[in-house]
This record gives sequence, C-alpha cells and structure tokens, in this order.
Amino acid sequence: MFPDTACCYCAEDAKTSNAEISLSVDDTAVQVLPQADIHDYPSTMEVRVITSDGAGKTEDEHPGQEGDSVADVTLLDMPEDSKDKATAVPVEVNAGKDAGTISEAPSRRTVQEEQLLQMDRLSTDKEILRGIDLRKSLRGAGLLWRKSPVDMQEQERTDLWTKSSSVHGFDIFLSHTWWTPGRWKVLSLLYQTGLMVAAAWYVLAFALVVALYVLEVLPMPGRYTIISAGEELGIKLGPFLVIACPIAASIGLFVSPYVPHLLSKPLMCFLDVVSIHQTNDDLKVRGVYGLGGFLNSSKELRVLWSEPYLSRLWCVFELAAYKKANPSGKIVFAPLYIELATFLVCLGGVAVAAAGWLCIAVNGSTVQVLMVYTVGVVPVIPLVHVLRRNNRAKHKLLDDLASFNLEDVQCRSDFDREFVYNGIEGWYGSKQAFTDFVRGPLRAQFVEKVAGSGMPFRYAVLPAGVAVALGTEVVMGLILAGG
Repeated sequence: MFPDTACCYCAEDAKTSNAEISLSVDDTAVQVLPQADIHDYPSTMEVRVITSDGAGKTEDEHPGQEGDSVADVTLLDMPEDSKDKATAVPVEVNAGKDAGTISEAPSRRTVQEEQLLQMDRLSTDKEILRGIDLRKSLRGAGLLWRKSPVDMQEQERTDLWTKSSSVHGFDIFLSHTWWTPGRWKVLSLLYQTGLMVAAAWYVLAFALVVALYVLEVLPMPGRYTIISAGEELGIKLGPFLVIACPIAASIGLFVSPYVPHLLSKPLMCFLDVVSIHQTNDDLKVRGVYGLGGFLNSSKELRVLWSEPYLSRLWCVFELAAYKKANPSGKIVFAPLYIELATFLVCLGGVAVAAAGWLCIAVNGSTVQVLMVYTVGVVPVIPLVHVLRRNNRAKHKLLDDLASFNLEDVQCRSDFDREFVYNGIEGWYGSKQAFTDFVRGPLRAQFVEKVAGSGMPFRYAVLPAGVAVALGTEVVMGLILAGG
C-alpha cells in the first residue's frame, strides 16, 4: 500500500491508445500499458503492481469512480523470475482532466475496524484490567523497561502477561514512548520510588563507619596539621565516609524494588508491556484500543517525558483521553532529564569530595594542592556537558508544547491514526481545538514544573550527603586527636 499520494504523470492526450505511459509511484518507476482507448474501460478495475520483494497476490475488483479507467502497472527492469510474484495494490487510474494519473484507492475497513471506530473509547473493559506494582516493574535492573517486546522471542512476550495481575483500577498510568532507551526511565523511576530506601542505606553506612572510627577499627591514612594553642597538631584523616556513603546510597537505590512496602501500600500501575497481552490477538486488540478505558480507571497519569514523546500519536492520545476521562485527575509531568541531572550531580559531588579529601590529606604546598584538586575535578567536565544538554532538552520541551501540531505527530498505522483522530475530535470538537489545548492550558500546567532549577528539593538529599560525609571525616579526625 502506498503510504503517501502517488507521484503521477499526466498524459497530454487522454484518448491516446496503445501507448506506454511511464510514471513514478513513491520514487519507483512504473509503466502503464493501455490496450485500448482508456475511456473504454469499465468503472471497476483490477490493478496489479509487481514488486521486487517477491510477495504478492491479485487484488479483488475495486470500484472506481465515474470517468476512471484501468491499466496494468508493472515495475520497470524487473527480473524475469519475479514477474509472477506480484503484490496487488488497489489504485485508481484517472481520466478526464487528470488523465494518465495514478493514485492509491481508498482502503477497505474490516468489520472489526468498523466496530472499533464506533466503540466508546473511554469505556472500561474490566475483564482485562491488569496492573503491576511500580517497584516490581523495576526488578531485574528494570528489564521490563529496557527490553522492547519487539526484541523478544514469542514465549518471552507471552510470559509478560503473567507478570501483571487483575486489578479494579490503577493508581498510576505510566505514559511513555519506546523510542526512548529504557535505562533512563528506570533511573527516573528508581529515584521517584526508591529515594527513601537510598537515604536509609546512606544513614546506616554513615553510622557504621563512624562507629568503626571511634573503635579505631578503620585506619585513617591521611595526615594534615593545624595550629592549636601555638603548637602544631597532627590530625588523621580517613576516607571511608566519602567512599562508603555514596556507594551505600547507590546500592539502596538499585535494591529498592525488592524492599517490602512497610510504610506505604504498593502502587498498582498500568504498564503497556505487561498490562496488554503481547501474543493473544483478541486480548491485544482489546487492550490497545481500550487504552481510553484504562485511563478512565487511573487515579494519576504520569508522563515520562522524553524528546520523542509528543511526536508519537498514541502518547498524544493518552494525554487527550485522560483529560476527558478524568477532568479532575492528577497529571504528573516527569521529564526524564531531571533524574539524570540529579544522578550526574551526585557523581560530580563524589569527584569533588574525593579531590577535596586528597587536597587535605597531602598537606602539601599550595601548588601541590591545586594540582591535586585540578586532577580530581577533571571527571566533572563531561558531566557539565551532559547537564548543558539536559538544559537544552528542558527548553526543547517548552518549545515543543508551544509549537505542537497534531498533524505532525507520527503513527505507523493509518487506521490507528483514524481511530485516534476520531476520538480527539469527539472529545475536543476538532483537531485544532486539541492543538490549542496543548499549546495553551496544558503547556501552562507544565511550565512551572520545568521552569525552575529542574531538581526537586528532596533529590538534593543525596548530593548534600556527599558534602556531609567529607565534613564529618575532618570532624572525626579532630575528635579523635583530642581537638
């Protein structure tokens, strides 16, 4: 099927018979071979387009319009052994003022497609409501997010369904696009769900190292001097708080999906890869085209925004449907670059803290200290570059919302596009009205989220913890030295 309007050739004389008409369809050279005056052809036609992929069949007669005529269309320069393997494509060869042109004929809808177009897009199919605990979806280093179903074997795709369970509704509908690498979604969701666990591991490591310092179990290899009461006093300096606390916090973050819910209940989520059956055709159709019902049953829509998000039609459909299904529902805008920036700041903090420790520990001249510090902060340079790129992503988000155009959104299936467009027009009155909604109220709702520094206050706990660890190293040295 031709995805776009065919590039056509217009004959100077529509009544010329027995003449070859060469033309191009989607940059593929074809030739039309009339066998008589083209006005003598009937209004129904059979057109065969032979393609080099080797697959094909004869298309049934396709009703034409008054004045249409028919020709056989074949590829030029086709290998002889491929001519009997034709892919039939319904097309129209026009007469009259458009004589000699060829265009794709309207596709026929199946009974199922007609039924889907007539369905209530916000109705809930309760038989297939299935969700997964948000934390559990991150287990196995977030494999459910990192591996697309397209890259799985059939049995693997079938097994995905068993990872979800029946629910009465969803706490969160996770809206995302598979065009973005899953590792960034995993990192983002780990911060959103596991920060308290990471902080707990940090505190435990901090307390353990301090206790081992007091008991003089851990060595303090660093040395520096201070002047106290007119005398030089040698102070020991240990590195283990600077080393252990960031490592413990990182481990806590990545094991948080396995920690039981002690102070909170599980958040049951809609995650497309496990909430929609990936191999059963009937359940898959019910799931894909029942997204509106899933949104209707969700308390919150969490948008895991990345740069391709607003270019994907189903993502746009989820935004549109949720606003109509739950006018007072909670939309949480979660750009992935926020957690990535936080992670990079933490890495930069560790590098600077390590450099600071070395500067103190060497107890050398100013030149030596500067050299050590310079070498220590070198790893920060590429992190700054990534942070700058994240900042550009923030501005691109605001620009994308301001210039959003529904007609530019991409979709692989023409029927899916029609399904989504019909739904949007039914909810908002027109495609332009929805475009105006995204550019106006929706953008205004998100501006406050992205206009600030980009790092929520609670995320500052881990970077600040690195500075606290370095300061405590100095304090512990003073205490143990009797200072």
